[in-house]
Amino acid sequence: MWGLYGLVYTAIGVAHAMHGPRRKWKPRIALLTLALGLTAAAHLLAAILGFIASLILMFYLAERRRSAVLVIVTYAAIGAGFIEFACFSFRPSAFVYVFTGGSARFWFSLDGVRAFAADVANWPVLIAAAVALIVYAGFRRSRYFGNTTPLILVLATAFLVTTQVFSTPMLWALPFLFTFIAGVFSDVLETKNRRLFLATAGLLVASQILACIATLPLIARG
Repeated sequence: MWGLYGLVYTAIGVAHAMHGPRRKWKPRIALLTLALGLTAAAHLLAAILGFIASLILMFYLAERRRSAVLVIVTYAAIGAGFIEFACFSFRPSAFVYVFTGGSARFWFSLDGVRAFAADVANWPVLIAAAVALIVYAGFRRSRYFGNTTPLILVLATAFLVTTQVFSTPMLWALPFLFTFIAGVFSDVLETKNRRLFLATAGLLVASQILACIATLPLIARG
């Protein structure tokens, strides 16, 4: 989960750094390589999604330095491949199976979203997401890159289902969902309606805390 989320936002950081001196690029490119490698070691599909999203976002943000984007992501991919190889103790057979075992096969389904929505403990998050979507649609100030990017990535991951290995892509979408909600709410907190939304946010956080506490006995029995 950190890998996909961290990979995307590290790529955004690299793209922003590309507007500055080249000496500041290397640490961020190294971090991008590490994020891609760790994500690939955890789940190949997440790494592929993160790689595609990173490439698109870097091309969008790099502007006058776009010619360097392909070079950077190529080096990052090579380095990530080495990290993946190291995670399998440099055994070629295990490393090759990652790419031939079908771990990146996927399809689209509403099952993950339905399961998430069916859990009462998740309702405060869903209410916050609904409020954020309404504000995003009706409040032009909130429709900018920092909010739009996580929303797109939520839509790109929440409806995925892996067909060859067991995984829960809905969990990959949650950090992006929380980022979207926080971004929209923070925008509204800078308007004259801040008291209303501050109270709303406080109630939702308190409700989420109570819902999580209420589920602890169920987790203990499980």
